[in-house]
Amino acid sequence: MFLKNVLSNYIMFSNLMTEPESTAGMQPGVALLLTIIFILVAFTAVFFLYRGVRRERNRYISEKLKVKAMNKSAFDEMLTRKFRVAKKSTHFAVMLIKVLGGRDLYKSLGEKQYAAMITELQERFYAILPKGVKICPYEEDTFAIFMEEDLDVKAVSDLASFCLMEGKKPIVLVTKVKIAVELNVGIAIFDYSQGLSAEKFFANAKHALMSAEKNGANKFCVHSPESEFEDDQTAKYFRDVKSAIQNDEFLLHYQPIQSISGGEIVAFESLLRWNHKENGMLKANVFLPVLNQSGDIYRVGLDTFAKLCIAVNKYKQTHPQSAADIFSTNVSTRQMLLGSFPEELYRTAKKHHAEPADFCIEVSDFKTAAVVENIKKLKNYGFKVAVDGFNLSGSANTLSELQDIAPEWIKLPISFIKQCKDNFFARGMVDMLVRFSESDNVKIIATGLETEEEAEYAQELKINYGQGDYFGEETEELQ
Repeated sequence: MFLKNVLSNYIMFSNLMTEPESTAGMQPGVALLLTIIFILVAFTAVFFLYRGVRRERNRYISEKLKVKAMNKSAFDEMLTRKFRVAKKSTHFAVMLIKVLGGRDLYKSLGEKQYAAMITELQERFYAILPKGVKICPYEEDTFAIFMEEDLDVKAVSDLASFCLMEGKKPIVLVTKVKIAVELNVGIAIFDYSQGLSAEKFFANAKHALMSAEKNGANKFCVHSPESEFEDDQTAKYFRDVKSAIQNDEFLLHYQPIQSISGGEIVAFESLLRWNHKENGMLKANVFLPVLNQSGDIYRVGLDTFAKLCIAVNKYKQTHPQSAADIFSTNVSTRQMLLGSFPEELYRTAKKHHAEPADFCIEVSDFKTAAVVENIKKLKNYGFKVAVDGFNLSGSANTLSELQDIAPEWIKLPISFIKQCKDNFFARGMVDMLVRFSESDNVKIIATGLETEEEAEYAQELKINYGQGDYFGEETEELQ
Protein backbone atom coordinates (compact mmCIF):
# COMPACT_ATOMS: atom_id res chain seq x y z
CA MET A 1 0.00 0.00 0.00
CA PHE A 2 2.83 2.38 0.85
CA LEU A 3 4.50 1.73 -2.50
CA LYS A 4 1.17 2.30 -4.28
CA ASN A 5 0.80 5.73 -2.63
CA VAL A 6 4.35 6.66 -3.60
CA LEU A 7 3.69 5.75 -7.24
CA SER A 8 0.40 7.67 -7.38
CA ASN A 9 2.11 10.75 -5.93
CA TYR A 10 4.85 10.40 -8.52
CA ILE A 11 2.25 10.30 -11.34
CA MET A 12 0.57 13.42 -9.98
CA PHE A 13 3.93 15.13 -9.68
CA SER A 14 4.79 14.17 -13.26
CA ASN A 15 1.46 15.57 -14.51
CA LEU A 16 2.12 18.84 -12.75
CA MET A 17 5.57 19.04 -14.26
CA THR A 18 4.18 18.59 -17.74
CA GLU A 19 1.54 21.36 -17.41
CA PRO A 20 2.96 24.63 -18.79
CA GLU A 21 0.97 26.85 -16.47
CA SER A 22 2.26 24.98 -13.39
CA THR A 23 5.89 25.21 -14.32
CA ALA A 24 6.01 28.60 -15.88
CA GLY A 25 7.13 30.27 -12.71
CA MET A 26 9.29 27.41 -11.43
CA GLN A 27 13.03 27.64 -11.74
CA PRO A 28 14.70 24.70 -13.57
CA GLY A 29 17.00 24.07 -10.56
CA VAL A 30 14.05 23.74 -8.20
CA ALA A 31 12.33 21.23 -10.49
CA LEU A 32 15.53 19.16 -10.70
CA LEU A 33 15.95 19.25 -6.92
CA LEU A 34 12.36 18.09 -6.38
CA THR A 35 12.89 15.25 -8.85
CA ILE A 36 16.06 14.13 -7.06
CA ILE A 37 14.33 14.28 -3.69
CA PHE A 38 11.42 12.26 -5.00
CA ILE A 39 13.76 9.61 -6.47
CA LEU A 40 15.63 9.35 -3.15
CA VAL A 41 12.39 8.99 -1.21
CA ALA A 42 11.13 6.35 -3.64
CA PHE A 43 14.44 4.45 -3.51
CA THR A 44 14.43 4.54 0.30
CA ALA A 45 10.86 3.24 0.37
CA VAL A 46 11.69 0.39 -1.98
CA PHE A 47 14.83 -0.48 0.04
CA PHE A 48 12.95 -0.70 3.34
CA LEU A 49 10.15 -2.63 1.70
CA TYR A 50 12.66 -5.13 0.27
CA ARG A 51 14.40 -5.50 3.62
CA GLY A 52 11.09 -6.10 5.36
CA VAL A 53 10.08 -8.75 2.84
CA ARG A 54 13.47 -10.46 3.16
CA ARG A 55 13.26 -10.40 6.96
CA GLU A 56 9.83 -12.00 6.84
CA ARG A 57 11.09 -14.60 4.37
CA ASN A 58 14.05 -15.52 6.60
CA ARG A 59 11.77 -15.67 9.62
CA TYR A 60 9.41 -17.97 7.72
CA ILE A 61 12.26 -20.26 6.67
CA SER A 62 13.60 -20.30 10.23
CA GLU A 63 10.19 -21.18 11.61
CA LYS A 64 9.82 -23.96 9.05
CA LEU A 65 13.16 -25.35 10.11
CA LYS A 66 12.16 -25.19 13.76
CA VAL A 67 9.05 -27.18 12.97
CA LYS A 68 11.40 -29.94 11.87
CA ALA A 69 13.21 -29.91 15.23
CA MET A 70 12.59 -33.21 16.98
CA ASN A 71 12.98 -35.09 20.20
CA LYS A 72 15.31 -38.01 20.84
CA SER A 73 12.98 -40.80 19.73
CA ALA A 74 11.99 -38.91 16.55
CA PHE A 75 15.66 -38.33 15.69
CA ASP A 76 16.44 -42.03 16.15
CA GLU A 77 13.46 -42.96 13.99
CA MET A 78 14.53 -40.52 11.26
CA LEU A 79 18.07 -41.97 11.25
CA THR A 80 16.73 -45.52 11.09
CA ARG A 81 14.51 -44.52 8.17
CA LYS A 82 17.47 -42.97 6.34
CA PHE A 83 19.43 -46.21 6.66
CA ARG A 84 16.45 -48.23 5.52
CA VAL A 85 16.34 -46.41 2.17
CA ALA A 86 20.06 -45.67 1.84
CA LYS A 87 21.93 -46.46 -1.37
CA LYS A 88 25.37 -45.75 -2.80
CA SER A 89 24.43 -42.19 -3.73
CA THR A 90 23.17 -41.38 -0.20
CA HIS A 91 25.14 -38.73 1.67
CA PHE A 92 24.71 -37.33 5.16
CA ALA A 93 26.55 -36.71 8.41
CA VAL A 94 25.60 -36.71 12.08
CA MET A 95 27.15 -34.28 14.52
CA LEU A 96 26.91 -34.50 18.30
CA ILE A 97 27.61 -31.34 20.30
CA LYS A 98 27.99 -31.63 24.06
CA VAL A 99 27.83 -28.70 26.48
CA LEU A 100 30.58 -29.39 28.99
CA GLY A 101 29.34 -29.20 32.55
CA GLY A 102 25.79 -28.98 31.22
CA ARG A 103 24.25 -30.69 34.21
CA ASP A 104 26.06 -28.36 36.61
CA LEU A 105 24.87 -25.36 34.58
CA TYR A 106 21.32 -26.69 34.79
CA LYS A 107 21.54 -26.81 38.58
CA SER A 108 23.04 -23.32 38.89
CA LEU A 109 20.89 -21.54 36.29
CA GLY A 110 17.59 -23.27 36.88
CA GLU A 111 15.30 -24.89 34.34
CA LYS A 112 14.07 -21.76 32.52
CA GLN A 113 17.44 -20.05 32.23
CA TYR A 114 19.15 -23.25 31.10
CA ALA A 115 16.42 -23.83 28.49
CA ALA A 116 16.96 -20.27 27.23
CA MET A 117 20.69 -20.97 26.89
CA ILE A 118 20.02 -24.18 24.95
CA THR A 119 17.57 -22.37 22.67
CA GLU A 120 20.12 -19.63 21.96
CA LEU A 121 22.77 -22.22 21.07
CA GLN A 122 20.30 -24.00 18.82
CA GLU A 123 19.51 -20.74 17.00
CA ARG A 124 23.21 -20.11 16.47
CA PHE A 125 23.75 -23.59 15.07
CA TYR A 126 20.83 -23.09 12.67
CA ALA A 127 22.44 -19.88 11.44
CA ILE A 128 25.83 -21.39 10.55
CA LEU A 129 25.01 -24.95 9.49
CA PRO A 130 23.77 -25.95 6.00
CA LYS A 131 20.19 -25.21 4.97
CA GLY A 132 17.71 -27.91 5.94
CA VAL A 133 19.75 -29.13 8.90
CA LYS A 134 17.79 -30.89 11.64
CA ILE A 135 18.83 -30.09 15.21
CA CYS A 136 17.61 -32.15 18.13
CA PRO A 137 18.23 -31.47 21.84
CA TYR A 138 19.07 -35.16 22.19
CA GLU A 139 19.96 -35.20 25.85
CA GLU A 140 20.02 -32.62 28.61
CA ASP A 141 23.52 -31.50 27.61
CA THR A 142 23.85 -32.81 24.04
CA PHE A 143 22.57 -31.78 20.60
CA ALA A 144 22.20 -34.31 17.78
CA ILE A 145 22.43 -32.74 14.33
CA PHE A 146 21.57 -34.33 10.99
CA MET A 147 23.04 -32.80 7.82
CA GLU A 148 21.86 -34.27 4.53
CA GLU A 149 24.80 -33.02 2.48
CA ASP A 150 27.75 -34.56 0.64
CA LEU A 151 30.35 -33.43 3.17
CA ASP A 152 33.94 -34.59 3.39
CA VAL A 153 36.17 -34.53 6.47
CA LYS A 154 37.43 -31.02 5.69
CA ALA A 155 33.89 -29.66 5.37
CA VAL A 156 32.58 -31.18 8.61
CA SER A 157 35.75 -30.09 10.41
CA ASP A 158 35.12 -26.50 9.35
CA LEU A 159 31.49 -26.71 10.50
CA ALA A 160 32.59 -28.17 13.85
CA SER A 161 35.04 -25.29 14.28
CA PHE A 162 32.27 -22.76 13.56
CA CYS A 163 30.04 -24.41 16.20
CA LEU A 164 32.83 -24.30 18.77
CA MET A 165 33.30 -20.58 18.08
CA GLU A 166 29.60 -19.96 18.65
CA GLY A 167 29.92 -21.48 22.11
CA LYS A 168 32.71 -19.06 22.99
CA LYS A 169 30.52 -16.05 22.22
CA PRO A 170 28.76 -14.80 25.38
CA ILE A 171 25.11 -15.72 25.80
CA VAL A 172 23.15 -13.00 27.59
CA LEU A 173 20.23 -14.34 29.59
CA VAL A 174 17.15 -12.46 30.74
CA THR A 175 18.77 -11.87 34.12
CA LYS A 176 21.66 -10.11 32.32
CA VAL A 177 23.95 -13.00 33.20
CA LYS A 178 26.56 -13.66 30.51
CA ILE A 179 27.63 -17.23 29.79
CA ALA A 180 30.34 -18.54 27.47
CA VAL A 181 30.04 -22.31 27.24
CA GLU A 182 32.63 -24.93 26.40
CA LEU A 183 31.68 -27.53 23.82
CA ASN A 184 32.90 -30.79 22.36
CA VAL A 185 31.89 -32.07 18.94
CA GLY A 186 31.87 -35.59 17.51
CA ILE A 187 31.01 -36.30 13.87
CA ALA A 188 30.33 -39.41 11.80
CA ILE A 189 30.04 -39.30 8.00
CA PHE A 190 27.82 -41.92 6.35
CA ASP A 191 29.61 -44.37 4.08
CA TYR A 192 27.36 -46.86 2.33
CA SER A 193 30.23 -49.32 1.80
CA GLN A 194 30.69 -49.86 5.56
CA GLY A 195 27.34 -51.66 5.78
CA LEU A 196 26.57 -50.33 9.28
CA SER A 197 23.18 -50.19 10.93
CA ALA A 198 21.78 -46.86 12.09
CA GLU A 199 22.57 -47.73 15.69
CA LYS A 200 26.19 -48.66 15.01
CA PHE A 201 26.65 -45.55 12.88
CA PHE A 202 25.31 -43.38 15.70
CA ALA A 203 27.66 -45.19 18.09
CA ASN A 204 30.51 -44.00 15.84
CA ALA A 205 29.39 -40.42 16.41
CA LYS A 206 29.22 -41.04 20.17
CA HIS A 207 32.69 -42.55 20.13
CA ALA A 208 34.02 -39.55 18.22
CA LEU A 209 32.46 -37.26 20.83
CA MET A 210 34.14 -39.20 23.63
CA SER A 211 37.48 -38.94 21.79
CA ALA A 212 37.01 -35.18 21.53
CA GLU A 213 36.30 -34.97 25.27
CA LYS A 214 39.52 -36.83 26.04
CA ASN A 215 41.45 -34.14 24.14
CA GLY A 216 40.01 -31.34 26.30
CA ALA A 217 37.42 -28.59 26.04
CA ASN A 218 36.44 -27.03 22.70
CA LYS A 219 37.78 -29.92 20.63
CA PHE A 220 36.17 -31.91 17.85
CA CYS A 221 36.76 -35.34 16.38
CA VAL A 222 35.63 -36.83 13.08
CA HIS A 223 35.23 -40.60 13.11
CA SER A 224 37.78 -41.91 10.64
CA PRO A 225 39.08 -45.34 11.62
CA GLU A 226 42.29 -45.93 9.72
CA SER A 227 43.52 -42.34 9.79
CA GLU A 228 43.91 -42.53 13.58
CA PHE A 229 46.61 -45.18 13.34
CA GLU A 230 49.91 -43.41 13.04
CA ASP A 231 52.31 -46.37 13.18
CA ASP A 232 52.58 -48.84 10.32
CA GLN A 233 52.13 -51.93 12.51
CA THR A 234 48.77 -50.84 13.90
CA ALA A 235 47.61 -49.83 10.43
CA LYS A 236 48.59 -53.32 9.28
CA TYR A 237 46.47 -54.88 12.03
CA PHE A 238 43.60 -52.71 10.84
CA ARG A 239 43.93 -54.15 7.34
CA ASP A 240 44.19 -57.71 8.70
CA VAL A 241 41.08 -57.61 10.89
CA LYS A 242 38.57 -58.69 8.23
CA SER A 243 40.53 -61.77 7.20
CA ALA A 244 41.20 -62.61 10.87
CA ILE A 245 37.45 -62.72 11.53
CA GLN A 246 36.90 -64.96 8.49
CA ASN A 247 39.75 -67.27 9.56
CA ASP A 248 38.52 -67.44 13.18
CA GLU A 249 41.80 -66.08 14.56
CA PHE A 250 40.21 -64.44 17.63
CA LEU A 251 39.98 -66.77 20.63
CA LEU A 252 39.78 -66.82 24.41
CA HIS A 253 42.28 -67.60 27.14
CA TYR A 254 41.31 -67.96 30.78
CA GLN A 255 42.71 -66.75 34.08
CA PRO A 256 41.43 -67.64 37.56
CA ILE A 257 40.24 -65.13 40.16
CA GLN A 258 40.88 -66.45 43.64
CA SER A 259 41.09 -65.75 47.32
CA ILE A 260 44.49 -64.26 48.15
CA SER A 261 44.75 -65.94 51.53
CA GLY A 262 43.21 -69.36 50.85
CA GLY A 263 43.85 -69.75 47.12
CA GLU A 264 40.26 -70.82 46.45
CA ILE A 265 39.22 -70.13 42.85
CA VAL A 266 35.97 -68.14 42.83
CA ALA A 267 35.71 -67.24 39.13
CA PHE A 268 37.44 -67.23 35.76
CA GLU A 269 38.02 -64.27 33.48
CA SER A 270 38.03 -64.83 29.73
CA LEU A 271 40.78 -62.90 27.94
CA LEU A 272 40.48 -62.02 24.25
CA ARG A 273 43.51 -62.98 22.17
CA TRP A 274 44.39 -62.74 18.47
CA ASN A 275 46.35 -65.63 17.00
CA HIS A 276 47.83 -63.47 14.26
CA LYS A 277 49.04 -65.39 11.21
CA GLU A 278 52.41 -63.60 11.18
CA ASN A 279 52.99 -62.15 14.67
CA GLY A 280 51.66 -64.98 16.81
CA MET A 281 49.50 -64.59 19.92
CA LEU A 282 48.61 -60.93 20.56
CA LYS A 283 47.16 -59.59 23.80
CA ALA A 284 44.07 -57.40 23.76
CA ASN A 285 45.83 -54.11 24.52
CA VAL A 286 47.65 -54.43 21.17
CA PHE A 287 44.62 -54.86 18.91
CA LEU A 288 41.55 -53.63 20.82
CA PRO A 289 41.98 -50.05 19.54
CA VAL A 290 41.86 -51.47 16.01
CA LEU A 291 38.66 -53.43 16.67
CA ASN A 292 37.04 -50.43 18.32
CA GLN A 293 37.91 -48.01 15.55
CA SER A 294 36.94 -50.37 12.75
CA GLY A 295 33.64 -51.25 14.43
CA ASP A 296 34.46 -54.98 14.25
CA ILE A 297 34.41 -55.15 18.04
CA TYR A 298 30.66 -55.83 17.81
CA ARG A 299 31.03 -59.02 15.77
CA VAL A 300 34.19 -60.23 17.48
CA GLY A 301 32.65 -59.55 20.89
CA LEU A 302 29.52 -61.60 20.20
CA ASP A 303 31.47 -64.39 18.48
CA THR A 304 33.85 -64.79 21.40
CA PHE A 305 31.01 -64.57 23.92
CA ALA A 306 29.42 -67.49 22.08
CA LYS A 307 32.72 -69.37 22.47
CA LEU A 308 32.68 -68.55 26.17
CA CYS A 309 29.15 -69.96 26.52
CA ILE A 310 30.27 -73.21 24.87
CA ALA A 311 33.36 -73.42 27.09
CA VAL A 312 31.27 -72.81 30.24
CA ASN A 313 28.84 -75.58 29.33
CA LYS A 314 31.74 -77.96 28.82
CA TYR A 315 33.38 -76.87 32.09
CA LYS A 316 30.20 -77.41 34.10
CA GLN A 317 29.86 -80.93 32.73
CA THR A 318 33.38 -81.83 33.88
CA HIS A 319 33.33 -79.78 37.12
CA PRO A 320 29.82 -80.19 38.55
CA GLN A 321 30.90 -79.32 42.12
CA SER A 322 33.17 -76.36 41.27
CA ALA A 323 32.90 -73.20 43.34
CA ALA A 324 34.11 -71.18 40.32
CA ASP A 325 30.69 -70.81 38.77
CA ILE A 326 31.15 -67.23 37.56
CA PHE A 327 32.84 -66.44 34.25
CA SER A 328 33.67 -62.87 33.34
CA THR A 329 34.24 -61.17 30.01
CA ASN A 330 35.41 -57.67 29.18
CA VAL A 331 33.35 -55.39 26.96
CA SER A 332 34.46 -52.06 25.55
CA THR A 333 32.71 -48.72 25.91
CA ARG A 334 32.11 -48.86 22.16
CA GLN A 335 30.02 -52.00 22.65
CA MET A 336 28.21 -50.53 25.64
CA LEU A 337 27.15 -47.49 23.60
CA LEU A 338 25.00 -49.78 21.45
CA GLY A 339 21.47 -49.85 22.84
CA SER A 340 20.77 -53.38 21.60
CA PHE A 341 23.98 -54.85 23.05
CA PRO A 342 22.49 -56.25 26.31
CA GLU A 343 19.72 -57.99 24.38
CA GLU A 344 22.23 -59.45 21.89
CA LEU A 345 24.30 -60.87 24.76
CA TYR A 346 21.17 -62.34 26.32
CA ARG A 347 20.06 -63.94 23.04
CA THR A 348 23.55 -65.40 22.52
CA ALA A 349 23.54 -66.91 26.01
CA LYS A 350 20.10 -68.46 25.52
CA LYS A 351 21.01 -69.75 22.07
CA HIS A 352 23.85 -71.75 23.64
CA HIS A 353 21.77 -72.85 26.65
CA ALA A 354 23.79 -70.77 29.09
CA GLU A 355 22.43 -68.83 32.06
CA PRO A 356 23.10 -65.05 32.21
CA ALA A 357 23.62 -65.36 35.99
CA ASP A 358 26.81 -67.35 35.29
CA PHE A 359 28.44 -64.36 33.57
CA CYS A 360 29.93 -61.16 34.90
CA ILE A 361 30.26 -58.38 32.32
CA GLU A 362 33.28 -56.17 33.01
CA VAL A 363 32.97 -52.50 32.05
CA SER A 364 35.51 -49.71 32.35
CA ASP A 365 33.04 -46.83 31.94
CA PHE A 366 30.23 -46.43 34.46
CA LYS A 367 29.64 -42.68 34.10
CA THR A 368 28.40 -42.17 30.52
CA ALA A 369 24.59 -42.06 30.50
CA ALA A 370 24.15 -44.52 27.61
CA VAL A 371 26.56 -46.98 29.26
CA VAL A 372 24.80 -46.75 32.63
CA GLU A 373 21.48 -47.42 30.91
CA ASN A 374 22.92 -50.56 29.31
CA ILE A 375 24.44 -51.71 32.60
CA LYS A 376 20.96 -51.64 34.11
CA LYS A 377 19.61 -53.58 31.13
CA LEU A 378 22.29 -56.24 31.61
CA LYS A 379 21.35 -56.63 35.27
CA ASN A 380 17.67 -56.87 34.33
CA TYR A 381 18.56 -59.75 32.00
CA GLY A 382 20.27 -61.49 34.91
CA PHE A 383 23.95 -60.75 34.15
CA LYS A 384 26.35 -59.71 36.86
CA VAL A 385 28.43 -56.57 36.36
CA ALA A 386 32.01 -55.67 37.30
CA VAL A 387 33.68 -52.28 37.21
CA ASP A 388 37.20 -52.73 35.90
CA GLY A 389 39.85 -50.03 36.19
CA PHE A 390 40.08 -47.06 38.56
CA ASN A 391 42.34 -44.05 38.58
CA LEU A 392 42.75 -40.80 40.46
CA SER A 393 40.54 -38.89 38.04
CA GLY A 394 37.46 -40.31 39.76
CA SER A 395 34.84 -37.71 40.61
CA ALA A 396 33.34 -36.84 43.98
CA ASN A 397 30.20 -38.67 42.84
CA THR A 398 31.99 -42.03 42.42
CA LEU A 399 30.26 -43.64 45.39
CA SER A 400 26.76 -42.62 44.34
CA GLU A 401 27.53 -43.72 40.76
CA LEU A 402 28.60 -47.15 42.02
CA GLN A 403 25.50 -47.44 44.18
CA ASP A 404 23.39 -46.60 41.13
CA ILE A 405 24.71 -49.52 39.06
CA ALA A 406 25.26 -51.93 42.01
CA PRO A 407 28.21 -53.96 40.64
CA GLU A 408 29.03 -57.43 41.97
CA TRP A 409 32.78 -56.86 41.52
CA ILE A 410 35.17 -53.92 41.61
CA LYS A 411 38.54 -54.60 40.02
CA LEU A 412 41.53 -52.47 40.98
CA PRO A 413 44.80 -52.71 39.01
CA ILE A 414 47.88 -53.22 41.16
CA SER A 415 49.40 -50.10 39.57
CA PHE A 416 46.63 -48.07 41.24
CA ILE A 417 46.81 -49.97 44.54
CA LYS A 418 50.57 -49.28 44.85
CA GLN A 419 49.90 -45.54 44.79
CA CYS A 420 48.28 -45.89 48.22
CA LYS A 421 51.73 -46.11 49.78
CA ASP A 422 52.49 -42.43 49.22
CA ASN A 423 49.36 -40.87 47.74
CA PHE A 424 46.70 -39.69 50.16
CA PHE A 425 43.96 -39.47 47.53
CA ALA A 426 44.55 -43.00 46.21
CA ARG A 427 44.48 -44.40 49.75
CA GLY A 428 41.29 -42.51 50.50
CA MET A 429 39.58 -43.89 47.39
CA VAL A 430 40.60 -47.48 48.16
CA ASP A 431 39.39 -47.13 51.76
CA MET A 432 36.08 -45.76 50.46
CA LEU A 433 35.72 -48.67 48.03
CA VAL A 434 36.51 -51.21 50.75
CA ARG A 435 33.82 -49.74 53.01
CA PHE A 436 31.41 -49.81 50.08
CA SER A 437 32.26 -53.46 49.37
CA GLU A 438 31.64 -54.43 52.98
CA SER A 439 28.29 -52.65 53.20
CA ASP A 440 27.00 -53.76 49.78
CA ASN A 441 28.52 -57.26 49.59
CA VAL A 442 30.79 -56.42 46.65
CA LYS A 443 34.02 -58.31 45.89
CA ILE A 444 37.11 -56.13 45.40
CA ILE A 445 39.69 -57.85 43.22
CA ALA A 446 43.31 -56.78 42.82
CA THR A 447 44.38 -57.41 39.21
CA GLY A 448 47.82 -57.81 37.67
CA LEU A 449 49.38 -59.37 40.78
CA GLU A 450 52.80 -60.78 39.98
CA THR A 451 54.62 -61.11 43.30
CA GLU A 452 53.92 -62.26 46.83
CA GLU A 453 54.74 -58.76 48.09
CA GLU A 454 52.00 -57.25 45.91
CA ALA A 455 49.49 -59.83 47.10
CA GLU A 456 50.33 -59.18 50.76
CA TYR A 457 50.02 -55.41 50.34
CA ALA A 458 46.60 -55.84 48.74
CA GLN A 459 45.54 -57.88 51.76
CA GLU A 460 46.79 -55.14 54.10
CA LEU A 461 44.29 -52.83 52.40
CA LYS A 462 41.52 -55.43 53.03
CA ILE A 463 41.39 -56.51 49.39
CA ASN A 464 40.70 -60.23 49.66
CA TYR A 465 40.69 -61.42 46.05
CA GLY A 466 43.32 -61.32 43.36
CA GLN A 467 44.14 -62.15 39.78
CA GLY A 468 47.39 -62.28 37.84
CA ASP A 469 50.48 -64.30 36.99
CA TYR A 470 51.23 -64.71 40.72
CA PHE A 471 48.45 -67.32 40.78
CA GLY A 472 49.49 -68.97 37.52
CA GLU A 473 49.63 -68.21 33.81
CA GLU A 474 46.56 -67.92 31.63
CA THR A 475 45.40 -71.08 29.90
CA GLU A 476 43.69 -71.94 26.62
CA GLU A 477 41.10 -74.11 28.37
CA LEU A 478 38.98 -73.76 31.48
CA GLN A 479 40.59 -76.08 34.04
